[in-house]
Amino acid sequence: MEKAARLSFFKFLQSGKRSKSRFSSSALAGLLENVLYFKNNPSAKSKSRLFQSISAPNRKKEDDFFLKQIFDHLEEAVYYKNRNFRYININTAFAALVKKEKDSIIGFSDFEIFKESFALKLREMEKKVFDKNKSLKKFFLFDGKYLEIILHPLKDSFGKTVAIAGIVKDKTEEKAFVKKTNAMKRYFKSRCKKLELLSMCDSLTNIYNRYKFDIALEQETKRSKRYGLPLSLILFDIDDFKNINDEFGHIEGDKILKKIAKTVKQNIRDIDIFARIGGDEFAILVPNTSLKEIEKITDKLKKSIENMKTAKIKTTCSFGIAEYKKGETKEDFFKRTDVALYRAKRMGKNRVSE
Repeated sequence: MEKAARLSFFKFLQSGKRSKSRFSSSALAGLLENVLYFKNNPSAKSKSRLFQSISAPNRKKEDDFFLKQIFDHLEEAVYYKNRNFRYININTAFAALVKKEKDSIIGFSDFEIFKESFALKLREMEKKVFDKNKSLKKFFLFDGKYLEIILHPLKDSFGKTVAIAGIVKDKTEEKAFVKKTNAMKRYFKSRCKKLELLSMCDSLTNIYNRYKFDIALEQETKRSKRYGLPLSLILFDIDDFKNINDEFGHIEGDKILKKIAKTVKQNIRDIDIFARIGGDEFAILVPNTSLKEIEKITDKLKKSIENMKTAKIKTTCSFGIAEYKKGETKEDFFKRTDVALYRAKRMGKNRVSE
């Protein structure tokens, strides 16, 4: 045991040297346990070279001085209590943390010093240390501070826990920093999502742009090929849109683009990818939908655009539709649909062609 005490003492000193007098809680707990052993075993203490080297005729005074030096070198707040949950000793940092004099703490229990809510939580934690003979760590709110409390059991020569050592660290600034960091992370994540959305949206119509459409086209053709699911594509543009701009102006032309985008969005599903891919050209990628089904959907869209209420401007659109064929490239799929659109134009406009 004496050898263990000497080893614990030198480990304790080394931990202090490495951290510039900030001794580790485990080193402190080990040293306190061995000091307690020597207090309860005077014969071992008298033979110990460790205590002989620091002892004078008045050993009690030296012991107290020794423990005081240990405590006062710690920046962390430290205390230890007996089995009656009364403070045996505290260091200067602990007194400063709780803003009380040492004399008003030593010999008293938490219920005589602190608020009942805090005392109850600490008592519950300390009971577990005595019952289970193992260290515990918990966080507490105390007087506006966020505290980390680590408890270590202190055992006598028979291995029985007769006291506990508590190391208290003020984590308020650290928690505030973590909270601020997390808030900044959430902010930047939100901003990134907004920027990502802006990069994929058409600023005039608030629907997807060509960039987003190309990504979706690649993803959906791969999915259709892998799982054998139907996939259809609708391409359409506004009939004689150049004449509308020339006669009524670009402001009115923009209004029509926005009106068409709004009308189409109201008549398609959320999973459909609707994008403006050119000046007056639009595309709708329709997953899990066959060509037969897409014909009905497109006819409904054509009629909805015809019936739009606009200021003296009659607006119609021509549509090309196609269903993805397994094995073809996304470029071939798009080209086939585009050819169908121009076929509708040649057939007299305001039509649907496949």
